[in-house]
Parts: sequence; C-alpha cells; structure tokens
Amino acid sequence: MDNENRQCIRTAEAAKSANEWDILYVSDAKPEQTKGFSKEFGMHIDRPFFLSSGLPSGRYLDLIGDNIAIKTPNGFKTQQWSFDMKSRTIKSVGKSG
Repeated sequence: MDNENRQCIRTAEAAKSANEWDILYVSDAKPEQTKGFSKEFGMHIDRPFFLSSGLPSGRYLDLIGDNIAIKTPNGFKTQQWSFDMKSRTIKSVGKSG
C-alpha cells in the first residue's frame, strides 16, 4: 500500500529497472543553460510568449489572482508566460514569486 492507501503492484521487470542507477560525476557535469533555446525542453528560456486557444475565438490563457482563465487578448502581462529553466516550469510573467 502507498501513503494514500492504494494498492501498489510492481512487476519483476519494473523492480529490476528501479534498482539501476547511473553515476554522474560532478566534475563531468555540464554547466546548466541559463539563456537561449533549450533543445532538451524545446523552449526559449525566459522569453515571454502567449498560450493561445485553438478555438476560432483565439483567446489567451490569463492569470487572474491564483486562477487561470481563457480571456480575449488584452496585452496585460498576466497573459504572458515564460519557461523557467531553474524550476523547469512555465510561469506567469505577470505574477512574481
């Protein structure tokens, strides 16, 4: 059982792959990319963009408080998003933190 009381099933094949590790030496590590285009994630780092609906209205995702809504384009920073390489997430330009 897991921490939410759900039954966990694990196959022998999954158990084998779960016990395999890769060793990565710190001295061989490449410096983390902080700007430009990330080929790994297919995104420009810290470059603002809009998330547009594929519907005919072409509305944008907008951050209103802590909620996301689909709104008509208005030019506000709450409709701008960027890829944050440090956290590897898409964040709102209009909300700091």
